[in-house]
Amino acid sequence: MWHDSYDNVEGACRESLRKLKLEYIDLYLVHWVRPCINWESPNWDITSPPHHVIWGKMESLVDAGLTKSIGVSNCVMPQLADLIAGCRIKPVVNQVECHPYFQQKQVNVFHRKWGIYLQCYASIGSGHWQTRRNEFMDINPLTDPVILEIATAKGKSAAQVILAWHLQRETIPLVKTTKAERLGENMGAVDVQLTTEEVAKIDEMDKGARLYDPNFLDQQYDWNYFPYFG
Repeated sequence: MWHDSYDNVEGACRESLRKLKLEYIDLYLVHWVRPCINWESPNWDITSPPHHVIWGKMESLVDAGLTKSIGVSNCVMPQLADLIAGCRIKPVVNQVECHPYFQQKQVNVFHRKWGIYLQCYASIGSGHWQTRRNEFMDINPLTDPVILEIATAKGKSAAQVILAWHLQRETIPLVKTTKAERLGENMGAVDVQLTTEEVAKIDEMDKGARLYDPNFLDQQYDWNYFPYFG
């Protein structure tokens, strides 16, 4: 659900169902949990409802059978704690950026304590994404020597090794491809078992490299230097 649908949560969901030609969906997310602000107003008026109100409408979608589960995306820890403190139905996932160069270890600990899973976008490094900070422009987990060494030793692809690492730390990797053979390869990651030593080597790769940074994306998108991860 995009930001412009905060005032019409059910309508937005029903429109998606109409386009998909479905009676229900398995999972519906609030995209980028953040308020909408009129930056042109003298006092920067907040134009969207409070998130506990939005979440109550999301819960109603489950009650109505329009979606089986609900979740959030890019929801920072203080927001998530406030949300679950008063919710009736907890988010099943929080969809966030996560890959070997940006592992979100403490974030994962918090989520598991609360029974919420991290659903990871850019899970293998999102090499196609170029709207990133200069210091992260040339990094790619798929070509990292640590990943390639493990992949060669196991006779697996680099992507399979990274996806197996996600699964063994109990996060949910999202990955897409335009090639049928890659689809099968990615699904085969469930059969890859990494040793404790191999997992530890990948754990040491963390660079804190956030590739999808709204504080940087403001150069292209209407964030108005909103300090989302400030």
